Amino acid sequence: MQASPYEDSRPFKFMVGKAKKEFFLHSALVASKSEVLGKMMNGPFIEGQQGYVTLPDEGASTIAAFVEFAFTGDYKITIALDTSPQFAQSIEYGFEAKTADAPVLDEGNMHVDFSEVFIAHAKVYIFADCYGVAGLLNLAMQKLHKALSEFRLSVRRMGSIVSLVSYCYERPCPGKLKKMVASYSAAIMDSQVTDVAACCFQKLLEDRGDFAAEMAWFMACRLRSSQDLMSHGRAHIIEPGAADLPTRRHMASCKKGRFHTAWKLNDIDDQAEQDEDVPREAWQ
Repeated sequence: MQASPYEDSRPFKFMVGKAKKEFFLHSALVASKSEVLGKMMNGPFIEGQQGYVTLPDEGASTIAAFVEFAFTGDYKITIALDTSPQFAQSIEYGFEAKTADAPVLDEGNMHVDFSEVFIAHAKVYIFADCYGVAGLLNLAMQKLHKALSEFRLSVRRMGSIVSLVSYCYERPCPGKLKKMVASYSAAIMDSQVTDVAACCFQKLLEDRGDFAAEMAWFMACRLRSSQDLMSHGRAHIIEPGAADLPTRRHMASCKKGRFHTAWKLNDIDDQAEQDEDVPREAWQ
């Protein structure tokens, strides 16, 4: 019987966040997913010598998502919403499994702040980008895209989008993630309730010139592509940077791998009396 590649793998301790929450993981498993972390554990660095890695800027839920992905190829976010027994407890997968104190989001909760959901996926994406975990990088982007696509907008819930934008633009963040957030914001501004959306975004647009510029670019792209490409079922998003508005040639030259999407958003309900929650499969 062939031995598991992890049988001889030593457990490696990860101390996460300001509280230094401990995760014990198979070093070989971690190295198979992240060359960067692999070198930290097995190379001539102090982390390898002392037998642990400190990740003060990461959250426990982000690392738990990474470890679950390493074991299963997928992850589910966990958001602390309630401490009542009706919420299931999440599990952190590692060399020594422990019970987490953050309950899983309940899809029946009508008072959910969905910014927690969106930002959780953004944090996973940023972690994967920082440590070169390609599969997790793509998965986190897909999950955030799906969650935003199926998010039911309302005036009451606009704050969730503003919080996501603020998180992505007020700290070092991969450009592709910023572009997705800006393109989604442009779709909101391009809806039939521009005044409502503009009011919610006003401070961000005033404070963050980079966000304002990118969102303006994407709005121009939507305007250009509305007749040319929406009839084909999707609108391509061109990356900001060119001096002129996108031409048909630009729109047609999108290469494989460049971010593109068509946001099909519902109109924002000013009354927000009949809000529905994002389907569970969208935020998992």
